[in-house]
This record gives sequence, structure tokens and C-alpha cells, in this order.
Amino acid sequence: MPKRVLQFLDFTVNRVLMKLFKSSNTVVIEQCRYFFHIELPSVQLQRRFEKFLVNAADDDKVYQYLGPVSPNFNRRLKLT
Repeated sequence: MPKRVLQFLDFTVNRVLMKLFKSSNTVVIEQCRYFFHIELPSVQLQRRFEKFLVNAADDDKVYQYLGPVSPNFNRRLKLT
């Protein structure tokens, strides 16, 4: 996903939380996210993609399709 799309998703979540908690202070919103365990979409996608790569490395069919997972694999899929 393009970086701009991830930024837009993060912005949307932050704005919803600002309205929900009736605060425009970003520090307060960060604390609310921390205490309510709300991850930003960009963080969730990166974590899930890394989990996928770990599982894909163990799966023979995916390994045959994708080939060996190299360190620059994220760049090929444009996730970072």
C-alpha cells in the first residue's frame, strides 16, 4: 500500500478518536490509544504482513510461488 494511503488511514482513526474523546490534543489521543490498546492501521498492517511472511516462509506452496523471502521483499510489495 502506498505510504500516503497509510497516512490517510492513520489520520482518519485519529480524527474519529478526537471526536469520540472530545479532545483535539494529540498527546491525549495518543494516551487513549495506548490505554485502550488501539493500534494505528499502518502499525497493524505492518505487523500482519510480517506475520504473513513468517507463515509463508514455513509453507512450501507459498515458498514455491514467492521464492525465497529476501530482506528487500517489503520493497517489492511497496509496504514500507
